[in-house]
Amino acid sequence: MEKDHLLQEALKGDINAFQQLFAAFQPQLKSYLYRLVADRKDAEDLAHDTFIKAFDKLATFKGKSSLKTWVLPSPLIWLMTTKNVTNAGQPMPRTNPKPSH
Repeated sequence: MEKDHLLQEALKGDINAFQQLFAAFQPQLKSYLYRLVADRKDAEDLAHDTFIKAFDKLATFKGKSSLKTWVLPSPLIWLMTTKNVTNAGQPMPRTNPKPSH
């Protein structure tokens, strides 16, 4: 029940409660991010950014999944839309290749 209490407090704006919940899956998040970007510092930075963005958007969390399940796709979506990176950590092509004739 501690998680439920922490979640309720986080939903009320308690960043310390959210940090405790986030810390439970932060190692998994960092590992996931490292596989995406292949750079430890970048993975750490993205984990920090994910924490901030998730806390800012916490009011949209409806509880239909675990907090971890709700948070984990966020950095991939952000990377794909703002950093032009595929989920394999490789740059996405900026344009479609022209067909060869």
